[in-house]
Amino acid sequence: MKLTKLQLKLLKFYAKYQTEPLTLFKIMCAFWLAWLLLLIPPIFGWFYIRVGLPALGWVFIGASIGAFLRDVNRILSLFRTWPMLHEIINWERLVEMLQDNAKGTSNSPKPN
Repeated sequence: MKLTKLQLKLLKFYAKYQTEPLTLFKIMCAFWLAWLLLLIPPIFGWFYIRVGLPALGWVFIGASIGAFLRDVNRILSLFRTWPMLHEIINWERLVEMLQDNAKGTSNSPKPN
């Protein structure tokens, strides 16, 4: 099975935490760049508020806050469910899929 970039990224993330513990800090570190970029819309929002368009400014600020809270919710959800996921993931199959993708081959059957 040919993996998409998103699937490959997710499998690599899981593989990384097969042997080492997953902590809130480690998960949050993965979001630092996205959160840095989330500072840009509030800057535009502040600018629009200053030039007399407060409604538009607050839309930018609110959207940025909403995106940040969405990320926090995803982080907390992953952190709460990780112990169960860790137990049910077939680690041998995960490693096999990553190796097959790196080689550009696939041993898995084609989907119908």
